[in-house]
Amino acid sequence: MFSRWLRLLTPHWRASSVAEISAERLKKYAVVVVDVDNTVVMSETTDVPQKIGAWLRSVRATHRVVCVSNSLRIRRRQRALEQLLGCRVLAGGGKKPFRRVWETIARHSQAVPETTVVIGDRLFTDVLFGNRIGAATILVEPLSNREAWWIRQIRRVERALLRRIDTLNARAEKPA
Repeated sequence: MFSRWLRLLTPHWRASSVAEISAERLKKYAVVVVDVDNTVVMSETTDVPQKIGAWLRSVRATHRVVCVSNSLRIRRRQRALEQLLGCRVLAGGGKKPFRRVWETIARHSQAVPETTVVIGDRLFTDVLFGNRIGAATILVEPLSNREAWWIRQIRRVERALLRRIDTLNARAEKPA
């Protein structure tokens, strides 16, 4: 049971930022699902770092891009973010990691899990969501550490799990 959860929480790849994810890495995917807060914009803002804006423009030229947010206050920023990011920002209709979000994404982008990659900064939402639906997952570092206290506590648990995953992976890779 524990190993099943670890598999669901293990990202396929990691990157320091979405701007560091190469076109080569994404070439076999038709749909790129990107988390909003702390992945492409500073948390609870409409501030898009320049490198990330350029990355999004280049990815949109070759992929269907869907931005997804779990923020309780996303509706206040939704239209502005859609204009800034150049992609539809899905809010409501369920939250990651629940499958109902996938139904909304699939309906709006004609996505199938095998040709979808989910990119985000959280294990318990973005990575778990992507792995549950059978998509590829990329975990990125959060843009900022300025977050609600409860998210900071969850991140502590996520960091501990990542260390455990790294330890298990290192053991599995060692020659006998």
